[in-house]
Amino acid sequence: MPTLACLATLIMGFNPASAACAYALTWQSFADLNWMMTEMLISQTNVTDLEVFRKLGARVSFSQAAEDLIVTMLTQKENGFYVDVGCHDPYRYSNTALLYLYRNWSGINIDADARAIAKFNAERPRDININCGVSDERGEMEFTMFKAGNHNSFDAGMVANAVARTAITGKIHVAVRPLCDILDEYLPAGQVIDYMNIDCEGLDAKVIAGNDWKKYAPRVLTAEIHGLNLANTGDHPVIRFLTAEGYKFRAHCISTSVFVRA
Repeated sequence: MPTLACLATLIMGFNPASAACAYALTWQSFADLNWMMTEMLISQTNVTDLEVFRKLGARVSFSQAAEDLIVTMLTQKENGFYVDVGCHDPYRYSNTALLYLYRNWSGINIDADARAIAKFNAERPRDININCGVSDERGEMEFTMFKAGNHNSFDAGMVANAVARTAITGKIHVAVRPLCDILDEYLPAGQVIDYMNIDCEGLDAKVIAGNDWKKYAPRVLTAEIHGLNLANTGDHPVIRFLTAEGYKFRAHCISTSVFVRA
């Protein structure tokens, strides 16, 4: 395994202003590079030791494709507030860890996997952590859980794709609610949402449809969109929907699209 110094050197000078930078490496190499660094820091050192590399000029990223660097650039804010739907892990592949650790942000984290929320309760004491499924309407859905929790999904197609890569650990039935209902209950009174991340492994369009975008409209939004045609982004139904809600498509990092409210 490469040393931390080597990994820090590899990401020095990374420029999040260019959406194309995410395509400089393949999905697997970029995701492995970012998570390898984070995993080593968590297992062999303290997260606070990241400051050493930051002082050396390294741009630390916890995301799969450096989405957090783009979000940090776009928000340009200390003490902000995020909502992370499908949060998965406080560090691994997280688009909010960088904001929490280095910008003093806090927010709401939502995941259908109770194991994930237990981690957030331990590692994110400033946050509101909610164990709940999210869709476009109230109900109950079958939730498949994997050894690699980032593949957990309500979507049969995503489950079928993930089976070849990781083992299923269980299937449970989970109550689901629209995002706007959850925010009605848990968002502190008067709190502005600066950034929202939606990463729900195939259920993203329904999660987006289940929000009240007039009432809960973050300035910056990231959402997982697979198979996006970058030559005609406006043809994608999620992008058309968000454009109608006042958002401008700004970048796409492997499978995550970045939007800013116009």
